Amino acid sequence: MLLRKKQLLLLFVILFSYIFVFLPIFHARSMTIFTDSIEPRKKLRDMAFIDKASALFFGVSFGKPKKDKPKPSHYSEINFTGYNGFKLSAWTSDLNKPKQALLLHGYIGEKSDLIEEAAAYEKMGYGVTLLDFFGSGDSEGSFTTIGFHESYDVHAAVNMIRSVNKDAELEVYAVSLGASALLKANHDQKLDVDRVVLETPFASMKGTICNRIKILKAPCFPGAAVLTWWGGIIHGFDSLNYKPYILAKNLHVPALIFAAENDERAPVEDSHQILNNISGTKKLVIFKDARHQSLYSVDDKNWTQSILDFHR
Repeated sequence: MLLRKKQLLLLFVILFSYIFVFLPIFHARSMTIFTDSIEPRKKLRDMAFIDKASALFFGVSFGKPKKDKPKPSHYSEINFTGYNGFKLSAWTSDLNKPKQALLLHGYIGEKSDLIEEAAAYEKMGYGVTLLDFFGSGDSEGSFTTIGFHESYDVHAAVNMIRSVNKDAELEVYAVSLGASALLKANHDQKLDVDRVVLETPFASMKGTICNRIKILKAPCFPGAAVLTWWGGIIHGFDSLNYKPYILAKNLHVPALIFAAENDERAPVEDSHQILNNISGTKKLVIFKDARHQSLYSVDDKNWTQSILDFHR
């Protein structure tokens, strides 16, 4: 009987360790530390059942995001220092124009993802800057913190633009992770920008991880909180209290939010939470039948007209 109890205790310790230590560490590392893989990434909802099962138990590994499209011929590449001394890469069109737009990509993205949006801004008369956060594209680093430490890169990019064109009318267009990094950057030290457009922002780190777990048809409790906590431990920040919707209280410039009606990762409710905490002029536009994807590619006319209306 005593041997039986010891065996059950050992089994409990093993299961507890796997569920609360090893499993979340696997996931936290796979979500935030990039590999050298060059295989195209798969979306969770598109995975076969066996792949989803593997992802549930061992996490989904991603290669460092590499640029999908070449640099337009009229763009220049510029480098400057961001978080942790990493050399950042950005593409710029014309930094001397009186109107400037800084474009910030999302999770597992890089600057060329926003080429079409940048072209749309150019048609509106803007000089554009497309930034690679550390760990993405041509910037140094091989990990992400889902927007937390990327906030340093936002400040670095804004300061770079201001160092060249201090009087420019500066708008920041930021997607998902980029939007949350912007809110964190502005909360820590007010950004010298005139307007912001936030596309599919997430309200909290724990919430967006929970949403990803739901895609795997698994329960959020206790996995979301444990995985979020371990992610913070690995990368050195208080991840459970990383809540962009609260950081939005410090945003006082005009803000336009784009949300996707069927977004599984940053649902419309997240955009409402952020919108409610912004104290300045604000507006929410919901794109019908859209998921967590480029909303310009879903409806470029609505995207463009909404921004033009926002400028009036």
